[in-house]
Amino acid sequence: MSSKIKPINVIIIDDEKEYCMTLKNVAKEFGIILTDFQNLENGFQALEESYKYKGIILDGKCLLDPNQETPRDVFITQALRRLDSIQMIKERTIPAIINSAYIDDLEHMLPDDIQRYDKGKNNKEMFQFLRAEINKTEEMQLINKYAEPYSIFESEYLDSNVERDFVVTIKHMNNNDSVSINNNLARMRTIIEAVYKKMNQINNFVVPDHFFEGNNVHVRGIKKHLSGNPEKNKNDKWITTSKIFHPRYIEKLVDTVYSVTSDEGSHHSENQPSRFTVISNVNSLCEIIIWFGKWMDEQNTPRNNS
Repeated sequence: MSSKIKPINVIIIDDEKEYCMTLKNVAKEFGIILTDFQNLENGFQALEESYKYKGIILDGKCLLDPNQETPRDVFITQALRRLDSIQMIKERTIPAIINSAYIDDLEHMLPDDIQRYDKGKNNKEMFQFLRAEINKTEEMQLINKYAEPYSIFESEYLDSNVERDFVVTIKHMNNNDSVSINNNLARMRTIIEAVYKKMNQINNFVVPDHFFEGNNVHVRGIKKHLSGNPEKNKNDKWITTSKIFHPRYIEKLVDTVYSVTSDEGSHHSENQPSRFTVISNVNSLCEIIIWFGKWMDEQNTPRNNS
């Protein structure tokens, strides 16, 4: 079963390390890759910092931080409060379930809408339910719809902040209010800059260091360089003067997307573009990202298959 479905990453917070290890093999049957943490602080730090985690399994009583030795009864209320905060700040829906040996003792603390399981029982049913809940989220539906460009994030070719920018942009690209339009355009500009930063990290001959000054990325200079530094000859014809790294269509797409997102995403104007400008540029951005993923593959960069 797991070989036929897209793998998804899920956090489990449980102070019993060996128990977590036994669950991992069961989780794999449902395409779930479990990452275990033994306390609230470490687990939620990972959830806050990485967009790759799509769900979470919570023990009922657990350690609050790495310095504690005894599980705390207040763990579950603090964990659910922390989860609510992350979902609100990150604009995400992160399905959660409770897996505890103390379900009856905790019943008065748990909201009605959260699924609970007795620890050590019905593990397959638990993972099947969690997988289904994750698949229902808008985030996963968008990821599946844009599976080809999104694959670069599954390969960890770009970091979690860029992944979030991509998902949030496609989530809001149909919004027609000026704030959403400007934010979407600004995020797309950031994604293109992140692509070139990563290319520079991988091969600074292809994208040389001098195109970067602090946080400033000279995208137009990089585009010209990757396009073979074209110049007009004495016959007034454009010729390349160095090696070409960009396909012609990528050069044109970068030029369009970056020009629009730089001119319109950084300030408000009376002649504000509509959502159709955002949608058009999202499609172009997807082409750029797909090309970037292929370029990364050619650099013998190992894809993360987790």
